[in-house]
Amino acid sequence: MNVAELKNINGVCKTHDDTVNKRRRNKYENKIKEKENHIMLLHFFDTAVVIGGCLYFSIYGVRISNVSSVPQFL
Repeated sequence: MNVAELKNINGVCKTHDDTVNKRRRNKYENKIKEKENHIMLLHFFDTAVVIGGCLYFSIYGVRISNVSSVPQFL
């Protein structure tokens, strides 16, 4: 392999360290993206649970708070 094949677009020779650093940087950036996606997914589920809870208590809240009527059916 000659020097021309080792040069990148800018005309600077790539060394092994450059390649390793780029690989590490890509790996680190991918981990950050995965964490961001995971946090967004958790945030979505938390929001869904809160909205679902509000809907449930707005529909069934009266029946839950009216516990004194339950023994009459027994």
